[in-house]
Amino acid sequence: DDARTLVDSLARHKLPSRLIVTHADSAAASGAPVGLALTNRIPISFVAAGPALGALRPAAPEALARMVLQ
Repeated sequence: DDARTLVDSLARHKLPSRLIVTHADSAAASGAPVGLALTNRIPISFVAAGPALGALRPAAPEALARMVLQ
């Protein structure tokens, strides 16, 4: 998995400290980003649900739970 490889390669540099989930509104969105964040103990700060500039929102626990349960 590309995301896991990226996080693993950055871990030795103490990066990343936060995640932003994009394309959360797409049919392909799943709980994978949430699982990655939980496994690596990296908070999700923002979720973007759409291509519009204003689509970036602070991550809400309810929205993250819905991503996992889809």
